Amino acid sequence: MASGINGKTSRAAVVVAAAALVVAACGGPDPDGTAQAEDQTVTWSDSGGFSVPSAEAGPTDTEGQAPGGFEQSGFGAALAAAHYSVALDTAGDSDFGAVLNEVTVDDDGRKQWAAARAGLKLGKPAADRVPTLEAWVVEPADPIQQAQVHLYWRQYDGSMTEQRRQMMWDGEDWRLQLPNNPQTPELRAVEAPPENATAFDPPA
Repeated sequence: MASGINGKTSRAAVVVAAAALVVAACGGPDPDGTAQAEDQTVTWSDSGGFSVPSAEAGPTDTEGQAPGGFEQSGFGAALAAAHYSVALDTAGDSDFGAVLNEVTVDDDGRKQWAAARAGLKLGKPAADRVPTLEAWVVEPADPIQQAQVHLYWRQYDGSMTEQRRQMMWDGEDWRLQLPNNPQTPELRAVEAPPENATAFDPPA
């Protein structure tokens, strides 16, 4: 059974671990994630108890079920992955379906995740156990159409978790492509972010 990003294991975490973080984070893109937005300075805002980063690369639209409007770059993909993961993990029963439809690719993965989430009761994270997003890596196979994002979350106990996200560009924005099997691990414990990781500006 998969574990949530802060190490808690539960039936609900089977859904959210692949969807992300339940309590248990103007140049063109390039494969190294180094030639993306000129300005990667971020500001932080609260989303369901999590601090999420925003920058010139997005989001530009915060009026929908989930933030949208991310730059077609590695940095934009990393920001989208962070916002989408938190949005899915903190969505309530009444709006989870709308959030899922807005931020994910319409394929079998989405259908499997919707079925796995149905009927589960997920609570908000405990304030003293919310992980902090520290760094990111982007590894695009095709820098224009898809990117694999690795997000690095610092847990309340000091440990580090890597979260893997497959992102697809749909012509207008990034979308999260969920694995077909909801129990596919998207998270793993690591000692530290890799040397090629880019650190987010820490929250003030």
